[in-house]
Amino acid sequence: MGFEDKLKNLEMVTKLLEDGQLSLEEAVNAYSRGMKLAAQCKTEIEKAKIKLVAEEWQLKTKKEQSEQV
Repeated sequence: MGFEDKLKNLEMVTKLLEDGQLSLEEAVNAYSRGMKLAAQCKTEIEKAKIKLVAEEWQLKTKKEQSEQV
């Protein structure tokens, strides 16, 4: 499941919880599922940030090297 699907599922879980129509057991299960989805989304966002910072650093390094020549 990709990031967009996880986010969409998290939004659906959030809506279910906000509607208040779930039994206590259903709400607890939905909350648990939502927390897992949120953690997975956060992990993917952190990985993307690290990748972007690394790419930015590489570009900066290449630019600095080309300026020194």
